[in-house]
Amino acid sequence: MKGLLIKDFLILKNQGKLLALALLVYSIIAFSSGNADMVTTMLFVVSVIMPVTAIAYDEKSRWERYALATALNRRDLVLSKYLFGGLCIVCGMLLGILFTLAAEKGSAAVLLPRLRMLVVAACVGMVVQSVNLPIVFHFGVEKGRIAMLLVIAGTAALQFYLGQVGIQVSGSLFSNMPLVLYVVIAAVSFGLSIVVSNIIYSKKEF
Repeated sequence: MKGLLIKDFLILKNQGKLLALALLVYSIIAFSSGNADMVTTMLFVVSVIMPVTAIAYDEKSRWERYALATALNRRDLVLSKYLFGGLCIVCGMLLGILFTLAAEKGSAAVLLPRLRMLVVAACVGMVVQSVNLPIVFHFGVEKGRIAMLLVIAGTAALQFYLGQVGIQVSGSLFSNMPLVLYVVIAAVSFGLSIVVSNIIYSKKEF
């Protein structure tokens, strides 16, 4: 498992250089404006798409065929992508905390809500990965991206329809949720997603 994680990080090292450059630019803007939101948003977006990018490289090089010819099994390959995605999110959250502390330089009353927002963003990122990865494992990266866009469009259409019939989904409902509930939802969705992906991957032919 450790070797699979190292492989993914090494494969994406070129993207890491571009990410570091973008992070530097956004950091300068964040420090000059005193607002770390721009940096933290970018960190979480990148963290969420990193596992999909790693899967894309695996598909292009037909890595799965080689891996399954060794002692590795399908569950190892699936779990490694979830661990990789989780590590990316944790790294993004830790970097976001550092940038928030450095850029805001405010009192606890200012910092605590922003730190809570980072944890919530990490949980949302895990939920997004939980939805995205089974789709990618089933359809492949290219078709999976289209399927994910259809899911997003369907969600937006459902929200619009609910608004038309008088059912409003208030953002305050989610903003007032206890932090522990976000963590529980993220953990449960991640666990269920792993089970679904294992079922999908066990039936996949290469």
